[in-house]
Amino acid sequence: MASRTPTDDVDKVLDNLGVTNAPRTRENVKTSLAFFDRHMPMLPWATRLSFLKAMDLHSPVRVDRLGAGAKVVAWRPRGGPLHGTFYTIGGESPQRMSMPTTTRGRYHQAYTLRCSVQVLASRTAAFMNASLGSGGGKQYIIPRAQTVLKARGHE
Repeated sequence: MASRTPTDDVDKVLDNLGVTNAPRTRENVKTSLAFFDRHMPMLPWATRLSFLKAMDLHSPVRVDRLGAGAKVVAWRPRGGPLHGTFYTIGGESPQRMSMPTTTRGRYHQAYTLRCSVQVLASRTAAFMNASLGSGGGKQYIIPRAQTVLKARGHE
């Protein structure tokens, strides 16, 4: 039996997400999967798909570097983990992050990077229902967030 190729994985993602098989979309999925393989190899397939669903695959997706001391923010669920999945720059509205128009049950948490780190940068996908959020905000996936981020106001 032949082994799977990166092209097989891209095709599988496009199928699962039901998105167009356009050159940019294929390239963005390929970039994302390579990032996950390199920086988050233990990330389950279902979680990878979940990340990809939250990304606008028709806008550029790229690997960037954020330097030590860079500031990012996130909206965290009350009572949930201090570190989560997506981060953004200060000033992005929750709605552009495709969050419901109310952030009830969530709080705004600011972080500082302890060291330079490669991140996966993308734009948020919009909800099918515009009242739930417009999308289009800049978002980052930061590997090893618990280690590389310091929550401001927390030790």
